[in-house]
Amino acid sequence: MSRLISYWRRIFLLSFCCLLLTSCDYFDFSPYQVNLKEEQRNLNKKNLDRIAALKLQPEDTLRFALISDNQRFYDELEDVVKAINTYSDQVNPISFAFNCGDLTDFGLQEEYVWQLNRTQKLKMPYLPVIGNHDCVANGVKIYEAMYGPMDFSFVVAGNKFIFLNTNALEFDYPVPDMNYLREAISGNSEYQNTFVISHVPPFDTDFDKNLTPEYAQIIHSNKVTYSIHGHQHSFRYGQPFNDGQNYLVVDTIQNRSFIVVTVIGKQVSFERIKF
Repeated sequence: MSRLISYWRRIFLLSFCCLLLTSCDYFDFSPYQVNLKEEQRNLNKKNLDRIAALKLQPEDTLRFALISDNQRFYDELEDVVKAINTYSDQVNPISFAFNCGDLTDFGLQEEYVWQLNRTQKLKMPYLPVIGNHDCVANGVKIYEAMYGPMDFSFVVAGNKFIFLNTNALEFDYPVPDMNYLREAISGNSEYQNTFVISHVPPFDTDFDKNLTPEYAQIIHSNKVTYSIHGHQHSFRYGQPFNDGQNYLVVDTIQNRSFIVVTVIGKQVSFERIKF
């Protein structure tokens, strides 16, 4: 009798192991894994292709939406997606939307996917810059797999947009990459406007203070239209270095607002919208 029980016990264990092996898709082996589906990868490139397909011209009116710091605020993220879509449908069309960083709280893949499931409901292309919270744990690898390089730029309708990693405290090498910024911003006079988008503002204590003067000098000497940031969880617009250069800090969506920037040639304005 005991030999019979032992036999059936081995059969049960073998069947259970087979079930685990054939059901791997249903298990997360580690919270720090990078295991994205194909449709969750390389999204910035895919959305840049969508922007290019719009075939916007320099004489066209260009509008883009700005949000920031959505970590943990999933209800507000759903609401702001609806609000931006409604604004674009009923008020003025928005060509694309940017997120000024902190998509996640702990840089975990599940958090990246949770926010993606919501922002994918935007009707327009969407590009996020990496925030300091997104760099925690395996977050940099997940950001790069899901969205692409942390530093990148593109031109649309005669306007240049430069996305820059400024999360200095999260890296053991100098950040931001000033050589990249200097190269990306060269030839600035060819464009109607230039916008630099990053998470940590250069006047924040989390920015590399050794690089603050150089950053401000590059932005000012190249007459950047707006240097745009998040991180501080409150709206701010002004000239913190008293050099005539405009800096715009986007509120956290927890405070239920977003910004729409309107570009008509070299005339640029913005409005802050509550939802």
